[in-house]
Amino acid sequence: MKLNKSFEQSICILLVLAMQKDHSPLSSQFISQKLDISQSYSKKTIRKLVEGDLLTSSTGNNGGLKLKKNLDEISLFDIYKCTEEAEIFESTNLPQKIFLIPEKVEEREAIIVSALEKIQENLFSQLDEIKLSTILEGTDYINGCVDWKELAAVKDEAMLDTFLKNFAENLH
Repeated sequence: MKLNKSFEQSICILLVLAMQKDHSPLSSQFISQKLDISQSYSKKTIRKLVEGDLLTSSTGNNGGLKLKKNLDEISLFDIYKCTEEAEIFESTNLPQKIFLIPEKVEEREAIIVSALEKIQENLFSQLDEIKLSTILEGTDYINGCVDWKELAAVKDEAMLDTFLKNFAENLH
């Protein structure tokens, strides 16, 4: 099983927004640049997160993307449902083409299907237990701790070092 890239990217998009100082909105273009993702791909991913009720999107001068829910309310399973197909395993009925007795095929296939269903249930249960709030410390997301736009504007390495030092001091 392989998860789509959009699963990991969705997690990062949500974390960037959670860490944004005062939870002010960020544009999809800014997020694309920050995560170094193509803008067309990130827009598709963001649309899935909006449709999944994890983000809000507004237009205008003060518009952009914001979290719709608190990180304590967003699980990895919520993100999975936005970015992945509903079922992990899908039968192609190929065994019916190679075995002669249909009843035996169904019987043997049921063993495999049952095992795969249990695996899927366990995976979904595990994903549902992990909330995004466990990935960040409380101070990182309660009011947001990073002004991503300000950080992006810092071009000089010495200025960046000073900025990061001040940032680290303000966390404690």
